[in-house]
Amino acid sequence: WFPFIFVLYEMASYLSNDAYLPAMPLIKIDLNTTDDMVLTSLSAWFLGGCLVQLFVGPISDYIGRRKVLLSGGLVFILSTIACGLSTSVHWLISMRFIEGTTIATMAVTGYATIHELFDSKQAIKTIAHINSISILAPAFGPLLGAMILQWSSWQMIFYILALWALLPLILLKWDMPETAAVKQTPLNLKSILGSYKRIISNKRFMLYLISSRTIFSALIVWLSAGPFLLYETYKMDGLLFGLSQLFVFGAYIVGTRINSSLIESFKLHTILWLGWGFCLSGCAYSIIYLLLCGSKFYFILPGLMLVTLGSGLSLPIYSRLAIDQSTEAMGPKVAMTTFSMTLFGVIASMFVNLFFTNSLMSMILIISSFILAGFTIFSLGFIFKLIGKEK
Repeated sequence: WFPFIFVLYEMASYLSNDAYLPAMPLIKIDLNTTDDMVLTSLSAWFLGGCLVQLFVGPISDYIGRRKVLLSGGLVFILSTIACGLSTSVHWLISMRFIEGTTIATMAVTGYATIHELFDSKQAIKTIAHINSISILAPAFGPLLGAMILQWSSWQMIFYILALWALLPLILLKWDMPETAAVKQTPLNLKSILGSYKRIISNKRFMLYLISSRTIFSALIVWLSAGPFLLYETYKMDGLLFGLSQLFVFGAYIVGTRINSSLIESFKLHTILWLGWGFCLSGCAYSIIYLLLCGSKFYFILPGLMLVTLGSGLSLPIYSRLAIDQSTEAMGPKVAMTTFSMTLFGVIASMFVNLFFTNSLMSMILIISSFILAGFTIFSLGFIFKLIGKEK
């Protein structure tokens, strides 16, 4: 039952970054602030995760994954409630930062446990199943937030998420297995830095990691820019925005299901090439349409859906392939993969702040830039034989 209970908690954690997206314009008014400051509360969530994840991995190897996940869960509940109690944007940003640090305790320990419980293909299948559920956070999160806003305030979004997280945490206390060989890995700064140095020096590990994180960045660009684009430029209400998210991330779920059906019959790299094909096709379609036919958002949806379809197909494979390249302890390896996600989330949010002009073309160009960069890195890995033959 652990993967099922874990994904329920993961959903609550991720919804803390998605369900409040429709409330951003209201938060701006209620807290008397600016668009940039509200967007900073989004970046703070990712930054909080970035700063602690590299420590969470080694700590969970030493004291156990259960203790780290459960204690982080308690802080998540308290910080989420504190977000709802915010009376200034600076307090909101601070609490969002703390909330983000707890995401690291969830992601590192949960996925490390899964990788240790299963072999490569079964781990990829399990992660694909988990992703197909957790992706409902960005798919349904804005719709959930919009529905809550129909009858209550934006603060209620945070209170409901805190309550949601409580139940799976109670169940995890009873059901989560301990897979770490507790206190078998040294816990000191020298050994931690040495482990990460060896991981970063592993060219194959970094190639899989960076090329996959560009795909993740493309998704974050949509999550960051989408609310302002659809609310302010296209004048959509929260329900229509939620439905748009449903289409975009519904395609991601389809991608994870295709992943599960293909993984027994095809080589992993073959599936990755297919995923890149979908992503590149979606970007090309969107740019060509915008250049030749206009800027109606609904005609861009197929392009965005192709990008997320390719993402769902590829991302579960990338995580395991990266981990299999290194012989270091599981904690630091998983911490590096999750750290890279939050780091690239911050980078993607910064790109939106710098280059997004509330136009559809600017958003598509940022997404396409990340996809093209990732495809280039992945292709060069084959050209220079940095990616070896699959066993």
